[in-house]
Amino acid sequence: MDIEGTSFPQANSVDRIIQILILMDTNVSLSENQISARMGIVLRQSRYYLYAMRFLDILDERNNLSDYGRYLRQLKDRIRELSIELKSKILSKPVFSEVYLHFAQNHTYLGRDAIAGLIVANSNLCYSTSFRRATTVSKWIEWCMLIR
Repeated sequence: MDIEGTSFPQANSVDRIIQILILMDTNVSLSENQISARMGIVLRQSRYYLYAMRFLDILDERNNLSDYGRYLRQLKDRIRELSIELKSKILSKPVFSEVYLHFAQNHTYLGRDAIAGLIVANSNLCYSTSFRRATTVSKWIEWCMLIR
């Protein structure tokens, strides 16, 4: 089973998630093509970021802002508050909380192999896919460490 019904994310930049959120109108979703054009990224990457935003409950299944997404968007002029809220959401997710806790306790990052094992244990993904997704976990945790 996918974690909370959404495919495990493969979008390394939390800052890009925030940029896309700020671009979104509260009542109109952005298409993959619009995100690609506005952000200067390829279509595949815009799809990855939309999936990541659904994983974080920012978007609903139709790529409209959820209640939580609208709340975050209201914080767009207060980036520090928005970042703290988003950090809290990221760390509420099983694999991310385990990797963050490991760092807090041991002052070392888990390697991709260990993170991939956690993803396999918490999703329906195979090891090779989990190994690729482990980079996203590492990048998001590095971002979380910067937010205070």
